[in-house]
Amino acid sequence: MTGPAPYPHELPPMLAARPRDARRGLPIPPVNLHRDPTGGGSHVDFTTVNTTVSTQLALDRRCSLCGGPMGY
Repeated sequence: MTGPAPYPHELPPMLAARPRDARRGLPIPPVNLHRDPTGGGSHVDFTTVNTTVSTQLALDRRCSLCGGPMGY
């Protein structure tokens, strides 16, 4: 039988290094950053995927969660 990871609160280093959402304390994946429609920078939306960023990450063989290289 399998169980949870010994330290489920610890994140992989690359993911832990991401900026954190102030409200939830969660790391912000690059695919969840969106241009602010009012023209002022960007905003976080965990309910949608920024397909432009997602596609570029895939083409560059980078992780959509941490932005780090996939290694292949």
